[in-house]
This record gives sequence, structure tokens and C-alpha cells, in this order.
Amino acid sequence: MDGFDVKAAARRMACVIVLAAGAADMALGQPVTLRLGYGMAAEEPLWVIVAKPDLAKNYGKAYALDATRFTGSDKRSQAFEAGALDLAASSANGVIFAALEAGKVDLGMFPQPFAALAEKQAKVRKIFDGKYGIPFEEELIVVIGKDEFLKRNAGAVRAFLEDLKASMQFYLEKPREARQLLIDHKMVRVNPDVYLSMNDYYRDPTLRVDVEALEKMQAVQIAAGFQKKKADVRSLVDLGYLPK
Repeated sequence: MDGFDVKAAARRMACVIVLAAGAADMALGQPVTLRLGYGMAAEEPLWVIVAKPDLAKNYGKAYALDATRFTGSDKRSQAFEAGALDLAASSANGVIFAALEAGKVDLGMFPQPFAALAEKQAKVRKIFDGKYGIPFEEELIVVIGKDEFLKRNAGAVRAFLEDLKASMQFYLEKPREARQLLIDHKMVRVNPDVYLSMNDYYRDPTLRVDVEALEKMQAVQIAAGFQKKKADVRSLVDLGYLPK
């Protein structure tokens, strides 16, 4: 495996998408509990809030998190669709390093930090990267929520996204400190020598979604046969909940 190529990976990370939302803000009373599902890779700004909520100024005032970690995106999606989650971070799951190292699989797809770990600890060679087939910027991590819940809890959702933006800024300005915090709180169980110094994806500090990129990604999905019907992507994205 050659060195992890940041430009060859999806450039936009930890952005926010909502499903068909757009409601007037609501007055805040007691903190709203947001049931959040999160994953195992590339969600560091979100993990910072989960690991150390006292860094989030709105936590405990406008909202609180009931956060659940999922090792697979399929289970997370099922929980969201079943109504067991209010918000969910959605990403590719690359936790197959152990199987590769043990010789149980011959090929694997690795997001960070698992790409850096494979490069450091396993005798692997990069065959191709994400830009081989998709030579444009992609959205890889998004947070989704259902319209009814978002409208009913608009104030709490806005407060959470304000804290997520601040967490993103902390991670971008002090990446080593933020990563050490995640190691200390056992949010990341990767060799510190690998994790603290790894190359990372580009992360948009404003959390804004690139709708055109989503439309291009959908076109690729349809052309490859992974998706049959075209969705109106623009109608699914509402940036009105993001901080100004």
C-alpha cells in the first residue's frame, strides 16, 4: 500500500445533511435528548462532543446526547429507519484490518485511521484509491435526521450543530490535541504513533453540504447499477439548521 493520498480520498468530511426539513425555530425549555448513532471512522469532530461534552457550550442546556456507537453502517441505518435514532452519522465502514492482517481476506477498503494503520503494520500495497473511479470531490460523512423530528426540535438541533461546528474548529486548529483526547477517552483504539501523525481528509469548517457533489455521486451510483431510481437530492438537503 502506498502512502495515504489525501487528495485521492473524499475531500469533504463531517458535513451535515437533513431530510426534507425547514421549520421555524422553537423556544427551548428542558434539554432535548438527541438519540445519535455514530460510527468507527472519520467522524472525529463528532466524537469530541461525545467524549467530552463539557467542551460543547450548548450541551446540557439546549440538548443532551444519547449516543450509540455502531460497528457497521447497515445496523446504524436499520436503527435510524426503525425510529430508534433521531440523528445518525453515515459513513463507510473500514474495520476489516484484522481480517486482512490475518490473511482471511485478500482485498480491503480502508478509510482513515485504518488506511494509516494498514500502511504501518501490514504488508499491503495500494491497488487503487477512491479517485480512480470517482475523480471529483465527494461528501463522505453526513448527519441525517427525519423532517418531523427536526421541525419539532429545531432549537436543539441548531444548538447541537453549533457545537459540532465549534468541535470541528477545535479539531482543525489542534488536531494532535483533539486526537489525544479521543485516545484518552478510548474513542479511538489505534496505535497512537499512527493516529497522532496520520494524514487526514479535508474537512469543511462550515459543515456545509456540497449538493452538486451529491448529485454527481448519485449519477455514479445509478450508472454502476447500485441505485435504480433517481432521487431529488436538492429537496433532501436543508442548510437552514446550520450556524450562520
